Amino acid sequence: MASLSRTCCVEGCSQDQFKNHYCIDCYRRQQNPIPHNHLSTAGRQVAAAQENMDTINQEFLDNPEFDCTQEQMDGYKIRFAEFDEDGSGDIDMLELGRAMERLGQPKNQLELRRMIAQVDSNNSGTIDYREFVQMMVGKSS
Repeated sequence: MASLSRTCCVEGCSQDQFKNHYCIDCYRRQQNPIPHNHLSTAGRQVAAAQENMDTINQEFLDNPEFDCTQEQMDGYKIRFAEFDEDGSGDIDMLELGRAMERLGQPKNQLELRRMIAQVDSNNSGTIDYREFVQMMVGKSS
């Protein structure tokens, strides 16, 4: 028998379910948009990350150097949330390693460090959403 997920159904949220497959914070947002100060710490982090990703998506959509659609940007947002397992807003080496394994392309630590270094423009040692989207869309030719 398959086990049922007991975490929130919202992409990028890893809190426990509260009601209707949502955690308490996402359930509240679904019922009534509320200010972040009424959310838990984890809920505020998820909400802020979502807003940041939406802002970055719009910057790429508005920039004529990049040839991308809203659908592509929405897909990048979903994929990033899948890779960013802890919802921190960054993909670290461990998360990248697990993502590559899920994709059937396991990498060793050196390969993962090189992958991150290729796109880590702010030298944080992780891949943030802006760097992720930059890698995915590249420059238009």
